[in-house]
Amino acid sequence: MVVPCKDVITFEMYINNDVMDHVLVDVAKKKLIETMKKEIMDIQRFSSVVSPPSGKKWIIDELVIVAESKRWQRYTFFICNGCTT
Repeated sequence: MVVPCKDVITFEMYINNDVMDHVLVDVAKKKLIETMKKEIMDIQRFSSVVSPPSGKKWIIDELVIVAESKRWQRYTFFICNGCTT
């Protein structure tokens, strides 16, 4: 018997505060990102919505990545491409 339920993707990041600068990375649905961009000042000032790399399969079309730097954008795509929904 199969019981339908919501999929949950959890990311855990461990960062040494002495070595690492603060980063802003968010993965959420498109509508939620738009709301967050209006309400959260840090997202407005320091980040931008990222398009998936061309030629790569994205885990789900509804999700969007917001990140402050290209390095974190690439890293987040690498992690998310390993996820299944």
